[in-house]
Amino acid sequence: MTKAGLTPPSNQPAAIPGLPRRVALARLALIWETGWQSLWQPACALAFYLALSLFDIWRLVPVIAHWVALLALGLFGFVTIIRQRTRFKLPDRQSILARIEHDNGLPHHPLRTLEDRQELGAGTPDARNLWRAHLSRIRAALPHLRFVSPHPRAIRLDPNGLRQMAGIALIAGFFAAGSQSWTRIETGFTPTRLGPPAAQSRLEAWITPPAYTGAAPVMLAGTAFAAAGQTLEHNQSSAEAPISVPAGSELSIRLFGAHEAELRLTPQTGKKRRLPLTKIDNANSFATVKLVRSQHVQLRQARASNREWQITVIPDQPPIISLLEDITGTRQYGLRFRYGVSDDYGVVAAAAEITPVADKNLPAETPLRVEFPTPLAVAKNGQVAYADLTAHPWAGRPVRLRLIATDAAGQTARTEPVDLILPQRPFRHPLARAIIEQRRNVAVKPVEDTHTIQALDALSLYPDTFTTDLSAYLAMRVARHRIAHIRGGSDARAQVVELLWQLALRLEDGNLSLAGGELRQLQKALMQALRDGASDEEIASLTQALREALERYVRALTEQALEDETPPAIGNQENTGTISKPDLDALLDQIEKLSKSGAREAAQEMLSRLQNVLENLRPGQAGAPKSATQKLYEDALKDLSGMTRQQQQLQDETHRQRGEESGGAGKGGLAGDQEKLRGALGDLMGKLGQSAKEGAPNSLGRAERAMREAAQALRKGKTGNAVEQQSQAMGQLRAGAGALAKMLREEDARARAENGEGNENGAARQETDPLGRPMASDSGGAAAIPEQFDIERALQIRRELEQRASERRRPPEELNYIDRLLKLF
Repeated sequence: MTKAGLTPPSNQPAAIPGLPRRVALARLALIWETGWQSLWQPACALAFYLALSLFDIWRLVPVIAHWVALLALGLFGFVTIIRQRTRFKLPDRQSILARIEHDNGLPHHPLRTLEDRQELGAGTPDARNLWRAHLSRIRAALPHLRFVSPHPRAIRLDPNGLRQMAGIALIAGFFAAGSQSWTRIETGFTPTRLGPPAAQSRLEAWITPPAYTGAAPVMLAGTAFAAAGQTLEHNQSSAEAPISVPAGSELSIRLFGAHEAELRLTPQTGKKRRLPLTKIDNANSFATVKLVRSQHVQLRQARASNREWQITVIPDQPPIISLLEDITGTRQYGLRFRYGVSDDYGVVAAAAEITPVADKNLPAETPLRVEFPTPLAVAKNGQVAYADLTAHPWAGRPVRLRLIATDAAGQTARTEPVDLILPQRPFRHPLARAIIEQRRNVAVKPVEDTHTIQALDALSLYPDTFTTDLSAYLAMRVARHRIAHIRGGSDARAQVVELLWQLALRLEDGNLSLAGGELRQLQKALMQALRDGASDEEIASLTQALREALERYVRALTEQALEDETPPAIGNQENTGTISKPDLDALLDQIEKLSKSGAREAAQEMLSRLQNVLENLRPGQAGAPKSATQKLYEDALKDLSGMTRQQQQLQDETHRQRGEESGGAGKGGLAGDQEKLRGALGDLMGKLGQSAKEGAPNSLGRAERAMREAAQALRKGKTGNAVEQQSQAMGQLRAGAGALAKMLREEDARARAENGEGNENGAARQETDPLGRPMASDSGGAAAIPEQFDIERALQIRRELEQRASERRRPPEELNYIDRLLKLF
């Protein structure tokens, strides 16, 4: 006799290996089969509801329908669980073993037999041995137990296949929702509040990029959107279309006519946020969000459809800066930097950071930062900047220099350090050299102030021996006493250093260096004003100040040359041609006109070239006189510029008459003007043919023929043909001017070669003109400098636009267009 369900005695053989794991799996299978048979109906209902949520159906139906569906789901699930609660119970061990025996086809219940306990004869050894042998035989006969997957047989309960349809709908919903799956599921289980239908509200939503990016605002919504139960408008943004904006942009929401709303921000990584809108009054609210990373934004409004946007934030990349060539010195003992800089939204500042090489005899010093003008947005040949550090106490010392670029977001980039010796201005005047030596001690060796005072006392003991300038003597005495009263104040020491520098410059070359420093400051100010888009009045004021400073500088340069008994000429380091004061004035006038015409980058390019000329000025070298051929070419170029301007005016007048019904007298007058211009061109060609070595360019002959045909067409009243011929004449005149300019350059190069003014290989330099400007044959990608005619034409267009802008009776669309055009100037 045996008793089932009792634990076998300790003397029984050990349990079957692997049976506990099979028991656990069978228990789970029985639970799943019982649970699925009881709950498959509410599970299918839940799957259908989730699929509807993933397809974002609740955004398109009335709120009441959303509530009804959610309540119906909950009620159906609750009733089903109550009805099936009696069928659902956990299986016992005997049921589990029976399931294993059934799955493995074991007859006579061997697993349950192994669980039995001996009752009869348990006290006799023979009976126990017999029982143990019986169990061993059963265990030995057991095959390898396998696990059979659950089979709830729900198909008998679901002949229509609702389970498969629910699963397919759920999978399709996840594919449709994509990354917004969880957000839509959450929306499905959190419907908005019920209440009376909300009045139509108005939403204004936009993203404002940071001002430094120059990007336009992105409008997300700006018109009334649908209340609950209404159709969404066609311009509503969708989360399926990501919106890309720069990092740091600001999302602004303005909601009018709505009572309750909140923003839900779901970043790709990180914690989700809920941001309630700030109330303006009972019906209006607003919110602003700084966008620093990509995220999904959803606006939830009570009794109205939700709005959502997928916003991708583009990170701001750090700038890049590099030296394009070695740092060089100028003839004015300054430093010339040519560097390249780039950034995704433009660099707002560039500078040179200078650190003196460590000297164990000197204390550690703070790096010096030299600011450059704001870099141009586009500069194919790189940026050029100058720095005059001859007045700094580190002049003549070895330093370590690196360039720094900073963008509007505050990110910086640095170049690799460069070791060099800061240029030091040489002084020929003995007293100036002595003062500079003491100035260096005052700046970097405060412990030697006593020796500096003694040196200044010695220098000023017999003033007649060193200088007859009373102001210089007084300045030395003032500096001496100020050094004696310095009590550790850095400002006081800096003032003494500056005083000694100004004194040394005055002794060395009078007012020349002082005028040069003022000139550099004004050049830098004008360059910065051009890059900052200053007004025409400010540009004109700075240009006039620069013109006056340039006049003082040239006067001081001439006086210095006369004192040195050298000819008062001005030369360019890169070109042995000379520059006259009228040339410099004309250059400044052109800079001002370029600025007014809207060609600010060309004006900056011209100012940079002027700066290059002034940085390399040198007295004492007179240029060779110009030959008759050079003068002929220069005069011919000026005449051609005037003819091109007249031809453009004739073409404009012909255009106007083409659109009107004009009398023959008007066309005859234009024909006469065209013929007169043709005659002037013929005279110029004759002059070039008689005097020039190469004769007149062929393009001028083609221009003359086009002018003749234009005059004939005007006499016959064929304004269309006349305009075509006038356009050809304009093109040929420009080509002729280019050919003449090339001939002039070749003549200049030939003259310099004859005077021995070539390069290292003996070839004449042809890269730049006397103002240091690159010739047309080698623009190098720099900003194109418009011709005089183009500048005047741009000014005429600007005046015409200003006149039309003042006529406020014009249509608003036309006035807006004119205003946009004026901004280009």
